[in-house]
Amino acid sequence: GKFFDPLGLAADPEKKEVLKLAEIKHARLAMVAAFGFAVQAAATGKGPLDNWATHLSDPLHTTIIDTFSK
Repeated sequence: GKFFDPLGLAADPEKKEVLKLAEIKHARLAMVAAFGFAVQAAATGKGPLDNWATHLSDPLHTTIIDTFSK
């Protein structure tokens, strides 16, 4: 309806199908990213920002390989 598409981006039925598929793909990618945050927190015991700061302080020695080889 017009409340969910105020700009009329999906007025064309073909474009609407493309936009629906793109939204599904983006949602799946977001779910994989959220799962990655959870795995990262379980493996390191720190949140994503703390892990990023640690990686930036020593990028060659703070990698996924180093985390799982301990």
